[in-house]
Amino acid sequence: MQASSGKPADNDPSSDAPFFQAVFAAKNVQIKTFANMAGKTVAVTRGAMEDQELNKVAPAKVDYRRFDDNNATIAAYAAGEGGGNRFR
Repeated sequence: MQASSGKPADNDPSSDAPFFQAVFAAKNVQIKTFANMAGKTVAVTRGAMEDQELNKVAPAKVDYRRFDDNNATIAAYAAGEGGGNRFR
């Protein structure tokens, strides 16, 4: 899995929330609630908003893989090192 945030694709200036947050996972990983993250590996950028917020709501048994910047986090996810195809 990868936790991420970004600006909506349409850049709609009337949007109430200029940024979104999401958790990405392989298609076969079912995440409907934060509790479903137990036992999963999550790639996240160290100290980022996603890191801080997930620590508040995710279960204790999440295997965090923290990376120093967003590019490293995305690369790790794409390579299967943060909950992609290798971690389930």
